[in-house]
Amino acid sequence: MKELNMTILLLAVSLGLSYAQTGEGERIKRNLPEIKDSIQLVDAMNRLSMLMYERDADSTFYYARTAMEISDRLDYQKGKADAYNNFGVYFDIQGNFHLALKYYNKALVDYQKLKDSSNVVQATMNIAMVYGELDKDGESIERFEHALKSAELLKNDSIKSLLIYNYLLSHPGEFTDSQYEGFIDKAQAIAQRYGDQRTLLAVSQLVADRLILKGEKEKGIRLLEHAVTSALEKQLFYVSMDMLLDLADQVGGEDPNARTEYLERGLKIAKDNEYLFYNRLFARMLYEHSAEIGNWDRTLFYARELIEANDLMEELASRRNIDYIDYVLKEEQIKSLNSNYRYLSVISGLSILALLLSGIFTLLILRSLKKGKLNNKNLKNALNALEKSNQTNTDIIGFVAHDLRNPLGGIATALEVMQATGGRNDQDRTVLRMMKTSVDNALQLVDNLLHQQFRSEGLPKEPIDIGELLTYCIQMLQAKAMSKEQKIILDSEKGLFIPAQNEQLWRVFSNLITNAIKFAPFGSEVEVVARRAGSHVLVTIKDKGQGIPEEFSDAIFDMYKRGTSGTDGEESFGMGLAICRLIVEGYGGEMWFKNNRDSGTTFYVRLPNYHL
Repeated sequence: MKELNMTILLLAVSLGLSYAQTGEGERIKRNLPEIKDSIQLVDAMNRLSMLMYERDADSTFYYARTAMEISDRLDYQKGKADAYNNFGVYFDIQGNFHLALKYYNKALVDYQKLKDSSNVVQATMNIAMVYGELDKDGESIERFEHALKSAELLKNDSIKSLLIYNYLLSHPGEFTDSQYEGFIDKAQAIAQRYGDQRTLLAVSQLVADRLILKGEKEKGIRLLEHAVTSALEKQLFYVSMDMLLDLADQVGGEDPNARTEYLERGLKIAKDNEYLFYNRLFARMLYEHSAEIGNWDRTLFYARELIEANDLMEELASRRNIDYIDYVLKEEQIKSLNSNYRYLSVISGLSILALLLSGIFTLLILRSLKKGKLNNKNLKNALNALEKSNQTNTDIIGFVAHDLRNPLGGIATALEVMQATGGRNDQDRTVLRMMKTSVDNALQLVDNLLHQQFRSEGLPKEPIDIGELLTYCIQMLQAKAMSKEQKIILDSEKGLFIPAQNEQLWRVFSNLITNAIKFAPFGSEVEVVARRAGSHVLVTIKDKGQGIPEEFSDAIFDMYKRGTSGTDGEESFGMGLAICRLIVEGYGGEMWFKNNRDSGTTFYVRLPNYHL
């Protein structure tokens, strides 16, 4: 049953493997005001956020948000990673798997930067399970396998028992009987070594289900009942929820009285411990079961229980009055806006300074000319230098303006959507209106700056490892591809070096891969290949989009040709390809494209190879 599988998956999202009892959350709450150290406060809030998902998912979001805000001020990376993980938990519980995947992936990236191997394994496992919920079994199995390989390198491999458990639970058909039983033995051995009672009980549930599947139903049900008794004795009430659901599911309609008993036990435990999700789930199942067997008095009784549970959850949500998805979008747009404004302010200041210096330089030349202190040759050299300086300033302004326009345009679109959404108070409408006005002003400034000319100038060169550069570009764009459920595949020969400037080559390939993501359909692949071609290096970027229409093929590299929208409505100013080709040609290379026979487009970049 879907509810059972989904709730079992939540066993994997705890921070570390120390499973707290019910009282730990209340103890942390009481101690929060006494914590003076900010780092300790963040860690406590993240821990509390994790503990609260069992009872109150809203609190999970609230404490994670608070931990994130403090971590941002402190630049505390571990706190941010844990908060991202908790955001993933929240959206996982709510069934918003795409947002859950987004935040689990953010946590994974941060844990990788911190070299926190145990949490890297855990985050990879979480992502694997979300892919399973999205029915993407290939991606799910791939990440489970990756997590298993990474877990083999851990000195403390306590996470491995939980990893094995969830892999078996999510994809039982991937294993032969002997493999399945071998993995169960391994998970039990690891859990016993670390005294992990919760995982031991969870694994025993798998063993029971396996026995039932083999036809030993009576033996399997006895094992499940024993696991429930052990869980309650150890006060692991939350674990008992899934086991009671499993028991009720296994007996089904063969023993209506036993099914009723299991469900009623689960409802009582859920109400006693304020497990709101399970409270509603058990009440609903009892209502449906009573109706099936024709016990109308109990049907009416459980209908009231279900209404009471729904009212309680709605009251809680209303009391907090937070639109969580809207909050996430607003936070990200504000961060992006602030970052871009800082960038734009610095560049605008430098541009104004450069123009002032150019003006002063011009005045000095005219003044010197008037006094006869410069001969014609010196004057010509000075004016050439001035022209070159002005062109460089123009290029810098144009490049920056091009890079800023897309994110600013995205922010403007998001703000329009948020303004059009009803139910906002006056303060929210005022803030959104102010933000939209500011973004519109910034876009106007950027558009004005874009009416400049670009050209590639010779700069000091160094040997750039094209494989490393492409890997970096893809890592930076991975989140954008994942938002469209796309996969970027890199196939690069080793030892390919190009004499160039790193930033300019990054601009070329980042732009081309971004375009491939932009114009490729959801769920498709983008292929990036780098090969040695004689004395050159040839890089190809292939997408599976609709291709470039014939009427645009002659103008695709025009500087001021406005581009078309992407497959998800992404805007395009149309200058990126022109800038890329100018850079490539500046290094003595070539850039062109061909529409593929089946679908999509392949862009080619050929650059001189650096011989070590």
